[in-house]
Amino acid sequence: MSYDLIPIKDMRIDKDLYRALTQLKYRSGDDEMSLSSLINDMLKEYLHTYILSKTMGHMLMSKGIVKMAVDSMTDDQIKEASAINAMRYKEGAIIEYGRPSLVSYLKLIKAFAKANKFDIELSKNPDNDNQVLIMSFRMGEKFSQLKGDTYKRLLEEFADIDRIEVTGSTLYLEFKAKKEVVQEERK
Repeated sequence: MSYDLIPIKDMRIDKDLYRALTQLKYRSGDDEMSLSSLINDMLKEYLHTYILSKTMGHMLMSKGIVKMAVDSMTDDQIKEASAINAMRYKEGAIIEYGRPSLVSYLKLIKAFAKANKFDIELSKNPDNDNQVLIMSFRMGEKFSQLKGDTYKRLLEEFADIDRIEVTGSTLYLEFKAKKEVVQEERK
């Protein structure tokens, strides 16, 4: 990964932190990765994921506790929670990218997946040229429904949703950007 690097002359790192970073570097198995690259990657993830998540009202909780809480929700509560969650994403898009857009929402969804170690795939359907979002949560059907409802609410602002399927652990969402959105992004 290439960076526009600015050297910081007298930067000092705590000895224990340096040891932990060095161990992390060696555990990654990437002999090419420098300590500087590792620190840059960590700071980027911190700024673009964790700080943004806190700003959006998120907090760190174990997946087990979140799963248990969501599993106890009614369908109406899941709909209400997905509306609130969608509003948080919209606020995050404004904070991070200046305004909501299809691209900014997809970037936030990817960041959420990465931060929570959920599998995500964004590709094109070769049969109809639609974009396809597939996410695997492994958090139960109600959690998948919550995230599916959230992402549908977000994306339908800028895209036509052609197909959405939610299973016990996976979300499949197929969509096509609205024509006015595509024209606006080209400008």
